[in-house]
Amino acid sequence: MVHRRRCHDATLALLTGVVVGAMYRLWPWQDGSLMYSPASYARRFGQDDLPSASARFVARQLPSC
Repeated sequence: MVHRRRCHDATLALLTGVVVGAMYRLWPWQDGSLMYSPASYARRFGQDDLPSASARFVARQLPSC
């Protein structure tokens, strides 16, 4: 039973690390390497809606020709 608990804890720690690490890449309210909360993003850029922030994020990821 102790072995199962240890495997569960290790798996949970790994998955949590993957999710937290992915947030830095996928967080839509960012500017360059700075991450903002939706409210602070709205104060700086004028709006905090997800579609607009996501579109800006995707546009920054596309290679420029």
